[in-house]
Amino acid sequence: MKTFHFYTKHEAYTFLDVNSETFHEEEKQLFEQGFELDIKSIDAETAKEAVEKYEQENDFNCQATTTLAMIEALTIPVVLSVDD
Repeated sequence: MKTFHFYTKHEAYTFLDVNSETFHEEEKQLFEQGFELDIKSIDAETAKEAVEKYEQENDFNCQATTTLAMIEALTIPVVLSVDD
């Protein structure tokens, strides 16, 4: 199981996997951008599950769905082909 921290700024939110090698640097960058820690942690098997739990606890609507779609898009591998 993974642990995720959620951060908010106005109507937007994002999250980080606490066990990521880059967690501390990414968290520092979020704070520098004005994000605030919203919930200490959510334990979940996947990022998608963590977002769903966060949405349920915070009564988010379509904005959260957009965020989740962006997360899923970022995890899709891309294969580039270069012709000679």
